Amino acid sequence: MTSEFHDIRGHAFTKKFLDENRYEFQASVFLKWASAITNESLNELSDIFKGKFLSVFTQLITGKTFVASGSRSEDISTVFQLLDDGDRFAQINILDVTDGNLKALCSVVWQFIQLFWKRFGPEDVRDQKLSEVIKDWCLERTKKFEEVQITDFTSSWRDGFSLNALLASYNAKAIAMNEVREMRGDERLEHAMSVAERRYGVPRLLMPKDFVSEYLDMKCVVCYLMMIYLALAAKKTKISVYFVQFLQNVDARSRKSSSSSQRSGRKGRKCLEETVADYESCLEQVLTWLLEAEERANNMDPVEEKDVELVKIQFREHESFMQSLTDSQDSVGRVLHR
Repeated sequence: MTSEFHDIRGHAFTKKFLDENRYEFQASVFLKWASAITNESLNELSDIFKGKFLSVFTQLITGKTFVASGSRSEDISTVFQLLDDGDRFAQINILDVTDGNLKALCSVVWQFIQLFWKRFGPEDVRDQKLSEVIKDWCLERTKKFEEVQITDFTSSWRDGFSLNALLASYNAKAIAMNEVREMRGDERLEHAMSVAERRYGVPRLLMPKDFVSEYLDMKCVVCYLMMIYLALAAKKTKISVYFVQFLQNVDARSRKSSSSSQRSGRKGRKCLEETVADYESCLEQVLTWLLEAEERANNMDPVEEKDVELVKIQFREHESFMQSLTDSQDSVGRVLHR
């Protein structure tokens, strides 16, 4: 006997139909996420499992360089090993992935999203379960708003109050809750998502109408809220992602130039690989210097107003710091020039 389920309008569906549509819905959200973090326009979820995205994502998560072999199944297997040496991908059938099985594709991309979190989430919470961290964060930030009751990642977000309250907890001027209360549910959602996109660069992984869809699930909402979290609560993470996007733009231009001179064969390919390797080395040095400079600046003591000798010492330390900035201009310039 076939089981039937009913949506919020009373329409009957079989479980198989619901599952298929839920995975299609999930795939559209995950595809937008993958496009956003690599600054690339991906057309289908299967594009994530091609050499270009796998190479960029592997570099993003591990810092290691992955070169496609030409065999799709071999490339996917290699990337799985590079991304996680445990059993994260042990239950994944690579044949299902290469065949484009939507359930398998979504399952792998969900693991990618969690790897992204472990790589860029704040150090004190990145090893915790993603959904739990996001839920605790949402509850803490919205607890002062009486109209907000967060109990899950689907129905609690449909009226738009939770999303607006979350953003208002960081910037009350950007989100006027008195005005939000007068809006319709879809208007509240549009308002909050517009602010998140415009002010904080959060990609629109969902649309207002998606929040009332019977196919919306926890993973889609958690993925979107994770991007908001990283934009609002983890500034260093945001900077790192933008550097990777810049690297992707450079890599795209390099490959476009390479394709136009394909006749040069192995010599041109070797030259490109050497250029990319040189760039990656230079970028790594610049990122290391940026983190060190930031830490050094944060550790500087407040200016002493009464002790002249301490002021002199602080002046010399500041002068040394400024000199280090000057000395590093060439390295930064080389990265930006490329």
